[in-house]
Amino acid sequence: MFGYIILRDIPKEEAQLDFSIFEIKGGFRGYAEVEPGIHYVSVNDGDNMSEGF
Repeated sequence: MFGYIILRDIPKEEAQLDFSIFEIKGGFRGYAEVEPGIHYVSVNDGDNMSEGF
């Protein structure tokens, strides 16, 4: 069983999910097919990665 992590109103730079960094493009809304468990999410706010949650 997979889930979703939805990110709204974030800077259009990069997002990090666990150890992977993804470039954010046009219609990005989050991640699909995420395995159950605890995950680390962080977003690039222009100059550096914001503190994760």
